[in-house]
Amino acid sequence: MSSPTTSVGQVTASVIQAGTQSVAGPTVTARANFAFTLQLASVESQWAYTGSFADPSKPVGDLEWRTTSLPWQPIGRSQAALVAGVLPGSTETTRTLEFRVQWRWGDTPPGYYAMPIQITLVAP
Repeated sequence: MSSPTTSVGQVTASVIQAGTQSVAGPTVTARANFAFTLQLASVESQWAYTGSFADPSKPVGDLEWRTTSLPWQPIGRSQAALVAGVLPGSTETTRTLEFRVQWRWGDTPPGYYAMPIQITLVAP
């Protein structure tokens, strides 16, 4: 994995006004000579919020993810397949994640938001 963190920065009024914010995520590389799946899921059911307003209890589904080979899909607590397959031992597969956050007036006050995401390698 190219980086353990991805930052959307501080959520300001102009970010909320835009409605959505896309950020480049990490690049994940897998190499295997047996069946495998890389899975992605949120660790929590809502975003952690730090700011001067009441915690908005922002749901994790307001974060969507994709790779160049997959459409946008909301992240959830259930594992979703990021990439799966059987590769020869000398071959790698690489996927770059992209994230898109939904920001809305009324339920997204300015501040800082965080959400732990877990990427899991599953093999028989």
